[in-house]
Amino acid sequence: MKLKRWKDSGAVALLRQYLEGQRLKFLVLSICVVAGIAIQIVNPQIVRGFLDAALSPEHQSNLMQMALLFFGLAFLQQILAVGATYLAQTVGWEATNKLKEDLVAHALSLDMGYFKTIRQGEIIEIIEGDVNVLFNFFSRMVIILVSNLLLIIGVLSMYYREDYRIGLGQTIFVVLAFYLTSHIKRFGEDFWKENRQKSGDTFGFMGEVIQNTEDIKASGASRYASLNCQKLLMGWMPVRIKAGMAGWAFFMLSLFLQLTSFGISLLVGTWLWKMGEVSVGTIYMFYAYTNYLNRPIDAIQRQMQDIQALSASLGRILELLGRQSCIVEHKSPKVLKSPVQLSLKNVSFAYEPEESVLENLSFNLKPGQCLGVIGRTGSGKTTLARLLIRLYDINAGSIELNGIAIQEISLKSLRKKVAYVTQDVQLFSGSIRDNLTFFNPEITDQKLEEAIEAMDMTAWFSKYEAGFDTIIGTGGVGLSAGEAQLLTFVRLFLTNPDIVILDEVSSRLDPETERQLQYTIQRLMRNRIGIVIAHKLWTLEHADEILVLERGRVLEYGKRALLLKNEESRLSQLLAVGAEEVLA
Repeated sequence: MKLKRWKDSGAVALLRQYLEGQRLKFLVLSICVVAGIAIQIVNPQIVRGFLDAALSPEHQSNLMQMALLFFGLAFLQQILAVGATYLAQTVGWEATNKLKEDLVAHALSLDMGYFKTIRQGEIIEIIEGDVNVLFNFFSRMVIILVSNLLLIIGVLSMYYREDYRIGLGQTIFVVLAFYLTSHIKRFGEDFWKENRQKSGDTFGFMGEVIQNTEDIKASGASRYASLNCQKLLMGWMPVRIKAGMAGWAFFMLSLFLQLTSFGISLLVGTWLWKMGEVSVGTIYMFYAYTNYLNRPIDAIQRQMQDIQALSASLGRILELLGRQSCIVEHKSPKVLKSPVQLSLKNVSFAYEPEESVLENLSFNLKPGQCLGVIGRTGSGKTTLARLLIRLYDINAGSIELNGIAIQEISLKSLRKKVAYVTQDVQLFSGSIRDNLTFFNPEITDQKLEEAIEAMDMTAWFSKYEAGFDTIIGTGGVGLSAGEAQLLTFVRLFLTNPDIVILDEVSSRLDPETERQLQYTIQRLMRNRIGIVIAHKLWTLEHADEILVLERGRVLEYGKRALLLKNEESRLSQLLAVGAEEVLA
């Protein structure tokens, strides 16, 4: 479901959008709630009749019928309560699942600049933690608040039906109760908002620590991570205590309101009974209705704490949904057609206004050509790759594919035609089949076998006894770095891109796997534009042109064969001194 513009904020906007398509369930849920409330209001009337009949000899013949009616309605009320709970849970689950899907899709649509301003753990906390608060709202708070408000209206109507004086007294009590609870809500809202923020900061840090466990252990930073975690938890504790104290304020208010309500019923009921205006059964009915009046007010008070958490969670969710990507789809996006030609004209880019990363970069590539890119760390090699798949937009110049400016090309079409492989292999917990196909059912095992054969990897793949059903762990656990990299090349081959960008893919490989990878790259680049960002010179053996970057500027650019013949070229100098690595 596409995200709509969020002009309004709050639970009403969420209900309006995410309950679409569930109107029938919501209608049945409403019927169950209203019918249950009606039974609750009727039952004290039956008990009043039972008591009055028991005290009057001429009416005692109806006692059995009234008792059976009471128990029958009570049983029906429980069935309706179970049905309402089931429907509320179902509606809440489906609504929040849709919201989670939309949040994930929206987060993935944002530009990379956003992910530099927020931790991964914070995004997870919003999508999982804050949405679970909304699930509680959909599945519990809505039904509790609405049903109890209806119950209050029904009970007050019964009071006025019997005597306007007790009805007026209880109405004043209800108004006072809601006035006090609303002030308590505002008192605690800031505490709960700060509590959610502290929660996001803590889980964000924990997510970073878990993600980088290997580096933290290797660098001896475990104590540093523990101390920072302790610092965050200690900073969270006083905020959590304040939020908890706000919750205790609701509890103390509940006791006060309960005593007040019972006092009104007993005092007015006793006074009316002494005046002979009501019966004993009516006094019991007042008592029973007072219970009914206390329970919904008490339930609403308990939900106030959740409403405070909801307010904070909703704000964070709406903030994420309101974040717009700097990478905007063109109003009339164009679709790329094969074969693709690439042209860069005076391209400049900076992540920050005063920190230029690339300056006046220009080159042209046709199908079948391969460009090798080398340079020191921080020279702009990876930035070039990110610009070509439009993770960022250039600041000046133009990038054109088949003569079309990259900003005018459909993002879907662009990323289908341009494939980017980094040294950090992204594999997921699951079968080799799932990791190769990305769960695309159109890619059959036959197509997978043909791709492996085309890449001349049949012998290598045959060692997996379970074949495509072989299970690997998250991040490629169970595979070597070379094996994981080779799998990404098969995945890449299946997408059949026109431009292949390889970003230092050999930096973690052993010599034997490097030789296998060299042949695989050669097969992969056939009839395609290739851009190889290299730290190791052997990966440039099949490059037609070489681009040497230095601090974002072109230090050297030309045909590889001509650069090798020129003894003063940067490439020749590196080879002359036997520089296998180009990092320094």
